[in-house]
Amino acid sequence: MTDEHRDDIPAPDAPDREHLPALKDERPDVRAMHFPRSGAHRQPGVRWAAAAIAFTAAILILLQNINIFPTPQIEETEPESLIVSPQLTDPVLISSKLMLGAFELPFLDADTKETINKLVFAEESQQDLSAIDLLRMAILRGVAVDPASGIEMLSRAEERIERRTQEVANDATLSEADRETYAKLFDEVSSDIAFVRTVLTESLDAVDAYDLDQFTTRHGWFGRLLKTYGTEKGRQQRKLMAAQGARAFLILFVMITVVVCAFVVGCILAFVAWFANFQGHLHWRMRHPKGPIYLYAETFALFLGSFLALIVVTELAMLGASEKTAGVIGVLRMLAQAGLALLCFYPFFRTKRPDLISRDIGWHTGKGLTSEIFAGIIGYFAGLPIIALGVAVMALLVSVVSAFSDGSGGSGPTHPIVESYTRSSIEIFIAYFFAVIWAPFVEETMFRGYFFTYLRNRHGFILSGLLTAFVFAAIHPQGWMFIPALGSIGYVMAMLREWRGSLIAPMVAHAMHNATLVTFGVLLFKTLM
Repeated sequence: MTDEHRDDIPAPDAPDREHLPALKDERPDVRAMHFPRSGAHRQPGVRWAAAAIAFTAAILILLQNINIFPTPQIEETEPESLIVSPQLTDPVLISSKLMLGAFELPFLDADTKETINKLVFAEESQQDLSAIDLLRMAILRGVAVDPASGIEMLSRAEERIERRTQEVANDATLSEADRETYAKLFDEVSSDIAFVRTVLTESLDAVDAYDLDQFTTRHGWFGRLLKTYGTEKGRQQRKLMAAQGARAFLILFVMITVVVCAFVVGCILAFVAWFANFQGHLHWRMRHPKGPIYLYAETFALFLGSFLALIVVTELAMLGASEKTAGVIGVLRMLAQAGLALLCFYPFFRTKRPDLISRDIGWHTGKGLTSEIFAGIIGYFAGLPIIALGVAVMALLVSVVSAFSDGSGGSGPTHPIVESYTRSSIEIFIAYFFAVIWAPFVEETMFRGYFFTYLRNRHGFILSGLLTAFVFAAIHPQGWMFIPALGSIGYVMAMLREWRGSLIAPMVAHAMHNATLVTFGVLLFKTLM
């Protein structure tokens, strides 16, 4: 074809340069991760929804971290003893079973066992333990390690009682009834300390069999362990008890090994991701929202408000409830919480463009379902260094709080779902449902879908990610010390949302994390039962 005829051929459609900003809006700068501000924050309803989010979140944080509601009194009868047998989830009971199992493991040499012994029973590691906890650990040490060292720990328990007695005497806020309760409790603990000292100093024959049975009723597993002291039959029984702990110790060892290996892989992947982002090869696919921003803020405010109402109503209903009624209330609360998932669809009934909402909140398959699932797996491992940092900060907070503890005892941060690990198969199934299906879908839709999208409309990624992570962590029931650990998980989920644009990756990562924790928890507690 000659050159003079080329001008007669219409040129292919070239992109209109006036529309380039819109294209840039669809795929923002891969390094900046920042959207240009729009006027969407001026939409009617955004301001009141933002105020509702802030107010409701603050109330939820207070409720989850401060015991405003008194503990429901299910039992109407007066207990014979103020000392209660340890629950299966009691930290001292769990660690004691693991220790007894570790002492019986054949592949641990004497030096390793002695190192474990010194670390666990060191006085510095027991500052936050109550006198009852010290008494129970003295039984473990006296029976499984050495009677003399167990008697030494009994002396620590007596010192703890003396200190607490002085503190109670100097506390002007206590009523006379409270002082009488404390006095009775301290007398019971002192009597049990003397009882254990008699057994370790002499033998089981030196105490009455009925008193030994009553002691076992009060101290559960520790009482049964004390019954194995000093006899051949007892040693055989102790080996059976130790075998249970040894299996649990091996599960814990496997768990730690998996975590360490995953952390190493995560560090490598995190470095690769950082280098790719530095080179400009990591594409951040979060797009500027085009739907009704006020509906996203409104939906999240409605979710927080409903969650708050659920907590308040059920806690008030629990007051003075019988055991049967409390069980019914618990089931109704569980069903109501599951029903909160319906709020995820609320905006779709308020707009004529549901496609915009799905696009904005990440309800789409992104680069393909398989690719997004794989990205969620890889992204979770790459985020493990951040999660490890959050866990380290949490451990530091726990250590600081323990250092200033008054020694009255108390367990660390826990989640109510842990209680279900020791119960029936149905309750374990329910725990899996809420942890692996409900939480990834509902929490990711609400926090990394609606809330994160609303924040990203006005703010950069870092601030939006931190705010969603903080609220996500603070409304969980574990307590304020757990905020760094949970917040780091929330921030990693926000990074995955920013990276992929779709919610599939953070949902997969969330499900992986919860499934791992629940599986190891169930295996560990079922073995210890």
